[in-house]
Amino acid sequence: MDDRSHDTLVRTMAHAAQRRRGALTRRRMLQASSAAAIAAIAANFCPREVNAEVSGEVVHLTATGKRFDGVARALKPLFEKSFPNVKLNIVTVPASEMLPKINVAMQSKSDAFDSITQDYGQYPTLESIDAMVPLQSYMDADPEWFADYQSDVPVALQNLYRIPLATESGTLYGLCHDANCQMTFYRKDIFDKAGLSVPRNWADAIETAKELHSPNTEQYGYVGAMQRSFWAGYQFFGILRSFGGHLVDRQEPGYWNATVESEEGYLALKALVDIQKYAHPVTANAAEDDCNNAFGNGSAVFGPLTWGTATLNDCSFTEYCHVFNADLPPKGDNEKGAHRVSTGGFGAFISTYSNNKEAGIAFAKFLASGDSQDPAISEAVVAAGGQPGRISILDRYKDEKLFFGGLMASMQYGITNALMIPEGFSISSQNGIEVADAVNGEQSIEDALKKMQAGITRVLGDAGYYG
Repeated sequence: MDDRSHDTLVRTMAHAAQRRRGALTRRRMLQASSAAAIAAIAANFCPREVNAEVSGEVVHLTATGKRFDGVARALKPLFEKSFPNVKLNIVTVPASEMLPKINVAMQSKSDAFDSITQDYGQYPTLESIDAMVPLQSYMDADPEWFADYQSDVPVALQNLYRIPLATESGTLYGLCHDANCQMTFYRKDIFDKAGLSVPRNWADAIETAKELHSPNTEQYGYVGAMQRSFWAGYQFFGILRSFGGHLVDRQEPGYWNATVESEEGYLALKALVDIQKYAHPVTANAAEDDCNNAFGNGSAVFGPLTWGTATLNDCSFTEYCHVFNADLPPKGDNEKGAHRVSTGGFGAFISTYSNNKEAGIAFAKFLASGDSQDPAISEAVVAAGGQPGRISILDRYKDEKLFFGGLMASMQYGITNALMIPEGFSISSQNGIEVADAVNGEQSIEDALKKMQAGITRVLGDAGYYG
């Protein structure tokens, strides 16, 4: 972040804090009431079924945050009542440290963890080092639970945890309990005041950003995670798919040919370049948390392609919790344009080196359970600030959590995000460098696409995909 951007952000946050000083007591009350609600759910929980045959200790590793260790801790007393002979230990690390923590544990064949919550994007790499237990035989042993899971979790989300290539025929390695999509996030009060509707294509999204942009009043028309890394790469991929493009032609032997140097690639990157004119100061160096903080402090009011979070409907995080809505992201303006929504989230896998796989799988299933198993599980997840992947839970709470309505609407257009191969992360990262340089005016759109095309070809070639 440059000095001017930093100063602007600090000033913006200071003003927002000043406006919110009167709400701090209320926020503490809301946080306390959330904790009280979780405690009441746990105290009143009477499991429909007690599973005394599963025993031992299970250690669950997850990141810190409401969506992660918050949900796990909220479910711990419910799980231990349902499995009275299992002791659940929850180990947490900051999200930024999760990947190296897991990699070190798996490379060293450590038995320290049984179940682990991890981003779907790391599953191909974990599978390549045989770090995960295939789950299908365990699902076959409980067909009723698995049938309910399959009917309630969108296929696009389920398949994120199948290898290879996130296809229905792939091997199942994880269970989805946390869902997200790249969506449009917006301040409904600001849109209503301006007489604006949610834009359905990128041309309208750019015009909407222009209409909303008022830096003199510290209101910015667009925010997006455009950090010069995989974040910008993900932004480009999301908009590229909306125009009907892709990174490669077909993901199967004999193909894997890069396809970004195309009309769809040009249209996508041009739209991304054009909307930056109305960008929030943090955008050039933003990861998703930076976008959410800008939303939360009131300076960002529109993000047509952000991962967002249920936290934006949490009144302990932002005073605008009741006016943040989510909706479908824009589609491309060309003939191939359509709503194609990158799906994401987190799922739990079982370590190959676990000494108690049965108990680990029991907790992974508990995390991914829904109303059919027990409504109290759903209540605890939502009260803790979770983002459930089950349609039934999202539908039940969509009026309370406006984010849920947008997530539920978007998931029906879900597609797999980026390339679900071990090299996918590095491809997104190198694409992000070229995208950021184009957006910042350091190279032309054509040059950026040419470099991305060559970079994808080089990475896949080096990895043997053209053999």
